[in-house]
Amino acid sequence: MRILKFGGKSLGNGQGIKNVISIVQSKYKHEEAIALVVSARGDSTDWLGSMLERARKMKDYQKDFVAFKDYQCAPSLGWNYDGIFEQIASILERTKLLGCYNQATKDLLLAQGEILSALVVSRLLNDNGVPTQFVDSRHFFITDDLFGSANIYDELSRCLTKRYFEFFPQGVVPVVTGFLASTGSHVTTTLGRNGSNYSASLLAKYLGVKGVESYTDVDGIFTADPNVDTDAQLIPKLTFEEAEIIAKSGAGILHEKTIQPLKDGKIPLHILNSFNLNSTGTLIEARCLNKIIQDE
Repeated sequence: MRILKFGGKSLGNGQGIKNVISIVQSKYKHEEAIALVVSARGDSTDWLGSMLERARKMKDYQKDFVAFKDYQCAPSLGWNYDGIFEQIASILERTKLLGCYNQATKDLLLAQGEILSALVVSRLLNDNGVPTQFVDSRHFFITDDLFGSANIYDELSRCLTKRYFEFFPQGVVPVVTGFLASTGSHVTTTLGRNGSNYSASLLAKYLGVKGVESYTDVDGIFTADPNVDTDAQLIPKLTFEEAEIIAKSGAGILHEKTIQPLKDGKIPLHILNSFNLNSTGTLIEARCLNKIIQDE
């Protein structure tokens, strides 16, 4: 099996989500065993956080809420997500009434972006000839109650993950929520910003997969920010150790905890651009000849 992780920009309305459907169709057509891990689509996480802040300040957020609903429903206007939107509305209304919220409330609100994304992607793929099943990672990723950046209980989560997928329907592609987990008492937690990358690497480790392909909106990891430095070059290969240095330096493309589970399982990570499949991307694995990080 191979894990395909799709970032928010890759899953955005329009060409983004069309590319994702095409990529998965191609993998499925060639009989590759895959599982998907998806982030919230577009800027949904920021959108939800912004509405929560407006509610805390007792400001009107209804215009943003309507726009958010329209965006989520755009891929197919015939689908009904009323239950999720009602939960979002309830959290925002309560926050506006009280003028405050705690981190657990924020985690529950942000979780809805990931849930909507996995539902949309799953249904689109089903409509396009790829049988899928929505999977809520809160069923098997168990953490402490450090809301906003929870710590995974590794052995418990491993056992629950393996048990969950042991009898998963053959030939059906799991579409797994990224970023989400829960406490032992079933309270929603999140794994931190860019945590869907971490979700994918945990799933890869627990299931013992061949590799992870992480699709984003850039060609891979560069020697500098290509938007700022015109001389920035794509780094074709990195070791796990080099990638850890980059992740811990705050590079948004990698959650700082992403690498360790892959390193434990010796599972390669290939960062690719879903908008430019001609790019070879950046391959992260146990050993490579690249010396860029060491020579600096």
